[in-house]
Amino acid sequence: MAKGSVNYNARETALRVLYNVKEKGAYSNLALDKELAKSNLDQQDRGLTTELVYGTLRWELKLDWIIASYLKTPFHKLPAWIKLILRLGTYQIIQTDIPASAAVNESVKLAKKYGHAGTVKLVNGVLRAISRNIENINYPDLKEDPVKFISIFYSHPYWLVERWIKRYGIEETKALCEANNCSPGLSLRINTLRTSREKIMNELKTQGLEVEKTAFVADGIKILKGFSPRTSELFAKGLVIPQDEAAMMVAHLLAPKPGQLVLDCCAAPGGKTTHIAQLMNNKGMIYAFDLHPHRVKLIEDAALNLGINIIHAEQKDARKLGGLFPARFDSVLVDAPCSGLGVLRRKPDARWRKSIEQLAEFPPLQLEILTSAAQTLKTGGSLLYSTCSTEPEENEKVIEKFLAQNPNFDLVDPRKFLPGAEEAGMVTPASFIRTYPHRHGTDGFFMAKLIRKD
Repeated sequence: MAKGSVNYNARETALRVLYNVKEKGAYSNLALDKELAKSNLDQQDRGLTTELVYGTLRWELKLDWIIASYLKTPFHKLPAWIKLILRLGTYQIIQTDIPASAAVNESVKLAKKYGHAGTVKLVNGVLRAISRNIENINYPDLKEDPVKFISIFYSHPYWLVERWIKRYGIEETKALCEANNCSPGLSLRINTLRTSREKIMNELKTQGLEVEKTAFVADGIKILKGFSPRTSELFAKGLVIPQDEAAMMVAHLLAPKPGQLVLDCCAAPGGKTTHIAQLMNNKGMIYAFDLHPHRVKLIEDAALNLGINIIHAEQKDARKLGGLFPARFDSVLVDAPCSGLGVLRRKPDARWRKSIEQLAEFPPLQLEILTSAAQTLKTGGSLLYSTCSTEPEENEKVIEKFLAQNPNFDLVDPRKFLPGAEEAGMVTPASFIRTYPHRHGTDGFFMAKLIRKD
């Protein structure tokens, strides 16, 4: 055993990650990485730990509903460790193929270590009752209260389900929530400066992997299962970079040309910045700014790994760029800070960190950044605004306000830049691009391309 490592099994490791997330406010991916780094788990158990952590977080509301129906005291009054052990055990019983007996027995072992005789008895009794009645769990009535049913059954915040039902209707809201509860497939962007999509696909196929081309961009692939990009030589050699297909569409819609001067206002961690550089054939110059100094290094590291040398990364506030670089750039990307409600499938704990209040906080900032960025654009230049949000306040309404205040800008028809987007139903009547997990198998993105007329 390596020095400093611990001998927890997969379930106990998952439990400790969950405690750090729910009780200490840690982010799930960082907490998971930290626990796995000091563990001596083999690859199979590391995979089980990951599934247990993300699954338990993703299905939290549904799990709590089920557990509460078998408790005499309110669930929230239980000790933190016991609440998490019950969630972890219930997740295994309800949502996995793990035998119920194993889920119960292992949970009881954890209760003995993290609780006392009374809580051990409680965990044993509740989980056994759930396993015996798995086919007879009562949920809210869909017809009487569709918001409450979808919120609990699909484990999404009530306020968000309520908004989505008003916009999409019941059936599509169910489909969106269901898609958010599925682990996203892995997409890789090919570094076309060093290799080709065909070469990478052939190499992966020789390794026995199932791969296919991305549907909407020509420099991406999807791997159906069995590939870890961060430990792959292809990643180490800078031949591929993990990126969702919707995120890849951003650079293609911006459509920068070799030799241009380009600005990426909110650039970290650098996925879209380096993609822009690829499309420019590593010729020209990209100014990549981020508000947080420690994130600037992420941009630099990404460029170095991919062999890109036209990116100048620096810490700057995107709200102040207009005064620093008036009418200077040929193309500008504003990948704005947002609620992230379009990427909930990638961040299982994020749905519980979001609130309706955030939707009032982001739009003024987004408009301020967009307005500042617009001032840096040359006449005839292109400006692309994008978010990974599903909400109109952060998307269409920001663009509408911007255009009302800046009549020297026009929307650009996106169809010629993204072949297949119209057929896939991504192009809105107002010439925006919208992608959805349940419709397109991508993250939920919004994009609007503008041109400066004078």
